[in-house]
Amino acid sequence: MDFYDGRELSLLGRGFVIRVEEGTGRTSRARVENGVVSVRLAESVTGRQRKRHIGALSRRAISNCVLPDVRARVEALNARHFNYELGGVRIKDQKTRWGSYSKRTNNIYLNFRLLFAPDDVLDYVIVHELAHIRELNHSRDFWRLVEGAVPDYKARKKWLRENGGRLGSEPRPVQKLLTA
Repeated sequence: MDFYDGRELSLLGRGFVIRVEEGTGRTSRARVENGVVSVRLAESVTGRQRKRHIGALSRRAISNCVLPDVRARVEALNARHFNYELGGVRIKDQKTRWGSYSKRTNNIYLNFRLLFAPDDVLDYVIVHELAHIRELNHSRDFWRLVEGAVPDYKARKKWLRENGGRLGSEPRPVQKLLTA
């Protein structure tokens, strides 16, 4: 997923545009204000570091901006389907997982790229991770919990398998989930 000056992003129904500025200081930073992600790079950042810094800082700033919305969504799904005790919700730049649950911290971690997914696909992953609070495996009991909350979870899971690789790579949201 590339982040660059002028990149427009649409996620969770909100628009963002990346603005990159050359800084004069020793540290790079980013902030979000009115949908503009302002990334100020340290003067020492050059070449490959530049692309990596812009991406990491943009993802962190956007994640912090939308985290209250994501947390509210997780809490609503939890209250509606499970009512489990939950430690917290975090958004991470995960490479190989869409989400994870930590028994130690009782936190749910969601992949940043899910912010580009259709709402029903995001909800499926959230329910999947919430189900792990009770079942730490993928047993029949686990899938019954998921199905009880998301009866069409197989279609959502299939959509993610087929389209997940493109999440965040397109300037506009990818195709909506089509259920039969």
